[in-house]
Amino acid sequence: MDSDEKRDFPRMTIDCGVEYSLKETGELFQGSAINLSSTGILFSTGQNLSQGDLVTVKVPSDKPVSVLRAVVKVIRVTPGNESGALHIACEIVEKLD
Repeated sequence: MDSDEKRDFPRMTIDCGVEYSLKETGELFQGSAINLSSTGILFSTGQNLSQGDLVTVKVPSDKPVSVLRAVVKVIRVTPGNESGALHIACEIVEKLD
């Protein structure tokens, strides 16, 4: 059994834009959502984030997933496949209305 099968709620692969802002500064950035689960999100961006950063994310509603607005905590930053892109793995801390 692989790690995805052990999850209570599996990850959904998604391919859509994501907007995010740093809680500390409110500065707004764009990225691309990669996958989503009930407890976290993985997205790619050209902006460097650090482990522990708190970020507000929004996934748009014109895709097969409903709108997600949440405060997330960065748990891992790794190089992405795209030139200069980083993969940002986050844990959902608080879902917003």
